[in-house]
Amino acid sequence: MQEIKRLVNEFCKQLKPELKDMCVSKYKENKPFIEFYNVVAPTGYIMALNKELNQIVNQIERPQERLYA
Repeated sequence: MQEIKRLVNEFCKQLKPELKDMCVSKYKENKPFIEFYNVVAPTGYIMALNKELNQIVNQIERPQERLYA
Protein backbone atom coordinates (compact mmCIF):
# COMPACT_ATOMS: atom_id res chain seq x y z
CA MET A 1 0.00 0.00 0.00
CA GLN A 2 2.86 2.37 0.80
CA GLU A 3 4.32 1.82 -2.66
CA ILE A 4 1.03 2.81 -4.28
CA LYS A 5 0.82 5.98 -2.22
CA ARG A 6 4.43 6.86 -3.02
CA LEU A 7 3.97 6.42 -6.77
CA VAL A 8 0.71 8.37 -6.88
CA ASN A 9 2.13 11.14 -4.69
CA GLU A 10 5.14 11.51 -6.99
CA PHE A 11 2.75 11.81 -9.93
CA CYS A 12 0.60 14.37 -8.11
CA LYS A 13 3.58 16.56 -7.20
CA GLN A 14 3.91 17.58 -10.86
CA LEU A 15 0.25 18.65 -11.14
CA LYS A 16 -1.15 22.13 -10.71
CA PRO A 17 -3.72 22.47 -7.88
CA GLU A 18 -6.69 22.58 -10.26
CA LEU A 19 -5.51 19.36 -11.92
CA LYS A 20 -5.14 17.69 -8.51
CA ASP A 21 -8.69 18.74 -7.66
CA MET A 22 -9.87 17.31 -10.98
CA CYS A 23 -8.23 13.94 -10.21
CA VAL A 24 -9.78 13.87 -6.74
CA SER A 25 -13.21 14.58 -8.24
CA LYS A 26 -12.69 11.85 -10.82
CA TYR A 27 -11.55 9.08 -8.51
CA LYS A 28 -13.26 9.92 -5.20
CA GLU A 29 -16.51 11.49 -6.41
CA ASN A 30 -16.70 9.47 -9.66
CA LYS A 31 -17.12 12.55 -11.89
CA PRO A 32 -16.31 11.92 -15.55
CA PHE A 33 -13.29 13.67 -17.04
CA ILE A 34 -15.53 15.10 -19.76
CA GLU A 35 -16.78 17.65 -17.21
CA PHE A 36 -13.25 19.07 -17.05
CA TYR A 37 -12.30 19.03 -20.75
CA ASN A 38 -11.28 22.50 -21.95
CA VAL A 39 -12.24 23.96 -18.56
CA VAL A 40 -9.37 22.91 -16.30
CA ALA A 41 -7.00 22.06 -19.16
CA PRO A 42 -7.15 21.15 -22.85
CA THR A 43 -8.79 17.80 -23.59
CA GLY A 44 -5.61 16.24 -24.97
CA TYR A 45 -3.64 17.19 -21.86
CA ILE A 46 -6.22 15.64 -19.52
CA MET A 47 -6.30 12.47 -21.62
CA ALA A 48 -2.49 12.27 -21.54
CA LEU A 49 -2.44 12.72 -17.73
CA ASN A 50 -5.00 9.97 -17.32
CA LYS A 51 -3.00 7.66 -19.60
CA GLU A 52 0.18 8.35 -17.62
CA LEU A 53 -1.57 7.69 -14.30
CA ASN A 54 -3.05 4.45 -15.64
CA GLN A 55 0.41 3.30 -16.74
CA ILE A 56 1.80 3.99 -13.27
CA VAL A 57 -1.02 2.08 -11.58
CA ASN A 58 -0.83 -0.84 -14.02
CA GLN A 59 2.87 -1.32 -13.20
CA ILE A 60 2.11 -1.93 -9.53
CA GLU A 61 2.31 -5.61 -8.67
CA ARG A 62 -0.91 -6.89 -7.22
CA PRO A 63 -1.13 -9.67 -4.65
CA GLN A 64 -2.27 -13.10 -5.83
CA GLU A 65 -5.95 -13.80 -5.29
CA ARG A 66 -6.64 -16.28 -2.53
CA LEU A 67 -9.25 -18.94 -2.83
CA TYR A 68 -10.82 -19.87 0.45
CA ALA A 69 -12.39 -23.28 0.93
